[in-house]
Amino acid sequence: MAVLLRPLHQQEHNSRAIVAAIASLTREPGIKAVAEGVETEQQWDLLG
Repeated sequence: MAVLLRPLHQQEHNSRAIVAAIASLTREPGIKAVAEGVETEQQWDLLG
């Protein structure tokens, strides 16, 4: 996920869509996910 979060300024729309899809896939069936490489509040907010 870190690879998707870092280049937000370059490909913001695509990165946000991919991160949102992954987060949604893990939330629905109750799967636990680990986010590594979160360095900013903006990146953390994308996961919420």
